[in-house]
Amino acid sequence: MRYIYLFIILSFSILSCKKKGKADFTLKGTITDVTYSIPLDGAEVKLYEKVAGNSSYDIIGTSSTNGNGSYSFTFPRNSVESYKITFTKDLYFDIEEFVNFSDLSI
Repeated sequence: MRYIYLFIILSFSILSCKKKGKADFTLKGTITDVTYSIPLDGAEVKLYEKVAGNSSYDIIGTSSTNGNGSYSFTFPRNSVESYKITFTKDLYFDIEEFVNFSDLSI
């Protein structure tokens, strides 16, 4: 098994607003093999949310990286404590990243 670290660029931004004034979040990023400086195609990316007062994370989206190593999620701005993003690909270490809702801004 190759031991290669993944370089992850995450960015949160607001893409659009719904008619009732509730905004959607957009999570976009790129996964790159740091050793060879090449984007990783076909990595599985899962997005989870932890609802306030809940002890577990619920999955809200699944995606795969494209040929440029890019992925994107658009999801409603719900009342949650935090988000978890997981990245998996054969022959690479799995990675989990956590983002608190309070760290996000409109």
